Amino acid sequence: MFLPARSKEAEAARHYQTERFFQELESHEYFERARKAYLSAGRNAFPDFENIDVQKIVSRLHKRITEEVSKLSDADKARVGVEAATSRVSSLLGDDPKTALPLLAKAADSDDAAHKIHKPWESGWTKYQGDESVFLSLFSFLPAIARKRMMKARVALESVGCTLDFSGNNSIASIGASLNYALGTAKNAAQSSRTKHETARSALEDLDQAKREWDRATQSLAAPSVPVSEALAVDRFTDCNTRFHLFRLACHFWEGRWLLEMEENLDEIVNSHRKTGRKTVEPRWRRRMMIMPCAVSTFASLPCE
Repeated sequence: MFLPARSKEAEAARHYQTERFFQELESHEYFERARKAYLSAGRNAFPDFENIDVQKIVSRLHKRITEEVSKLSDADKARVGVEAATSRVSSLLGDDPKTALPLLAKAADSDDAAHKIHKPWESGWTKYQGDESVFLSLFSFLPAIARKRMMKARVALESVGCTLDFSGNNSIASIGASLNYALGTAKNAAQSSRTKHETARSALEDLDQAKREWDRATQSLAAPSVPVSEALAVDRFTDCNTRFHLFRLACHFWEGRWLLEMEENLDEIVNSHRKTGRKTVEPRWRRRMMIMPCAVSTFASLPCE
């Protein structure tokens, strides 16, 4: 829409859509013609409608727009999901996940096996302490008794396969502390390795799922089947297809909204062309922007509108 100076209105109206153009649109005659044309087009577009009216067409168009926008949104979310999942897999498994994951599994199995080897040591040590004579414990302050206890403890642990070196230990308590430390270290190592492997495996599964979501989203758009690294091709496709279709749907949607607005206040609108109060002007511009969302004006003429 072009808003020229008042003195140039007649000349501008020959080439552009001006105020005079909208005054012709905002009339009983044009409204009836536009409404009939809109309903006719609506019947062709939606042949399943019975007792069709403008509001039904507008509602159906809004539903179509929402569906198409949802497809675009799903594709964008799927792209972000694949990129995030890829980054996580890379941080956990590096550039070669297929090689790294089996290595993590092997390390987890190895640490599990080491932990299992330590378990008999714990039960053997518990059994030794339960079987030890109370008198040896009571008289362990005597050097000879203390040495005997140490030798019996080492023999008991060696009998269950314990391979720890207790040569630096000089008391039963220190042997127990060393044994507990070794058992805790083995348990923590096994848990840590298993957690790393499960986390990496889960990340790979999440990546596969994200890629499937991406494939579904692009198929829904009827876009080319390409990896996320080539998402620009999908974006270009939707520019020429989905987004162009959305533009057309939006145009028809706002045409319907304009008809509804006109129908609700037709007599008042027709009789208010010369009114310039705010209560008239603001609804007028909101209504006109439904079918003409761009206006060009000079600084001199704009305040008058």
